Amino acid sequence: DLRICCYCAATVHKECSVEAQTENIAWKKSNKGYESRMCICFDCEDLKNQPVRPFTHEPDNARRAVIRTLASQAEYPDTLKVALKTLLAKFNVEYGIDGSKSASVPIETDGKNLDDVQTLVASYFQPNASASYLVKRPIESKCGGLGVVAIKDIPRFT
Repeated sequence: DLRICCYCAATVHKECSVEAQTENIAWKKSNKGYESRMCICFDCEDLKNQPVRPFTHEPDNARRAVIRTLASQAEYPDTLKVALKTLLAKFNVEYGIDGSKSASVPIETDGKNLDDVQTLVASYFQPNASASYLVKRPIESKCGGLGVVAIKDIPRFT
């Protein structure tokens, strides 16, 4: 008899909740398809009369790439974490997240920023430019399909 709160997504007993109406369920896009399991928990009951939350999606850009990279920061060394956080602070200003200017960043600038992120992360995951030892080539055993092969010996521990 467990239900899901349509606002906070907490699991609650049917007896500890209020029935959700169609307009409550429409508050989040992720509720679609689970209408029969939706309810409103007592903690969120005051949200019942709130208007539907508009869905805003930040466009893909270098700032978003840094945020996604930092999502797995537990596996990075401290130097990489600090460098990524520094880039994020820089991008917050550049992309207008701090409210100082408009969020329109030219595509060329965003491309350069994305290259900076990629170079920084590759320095940890591909030390000593180890990816430069690989190339895509047609492989006969794959019926001419592409495969990744080493173009020269790859040193140990790279």
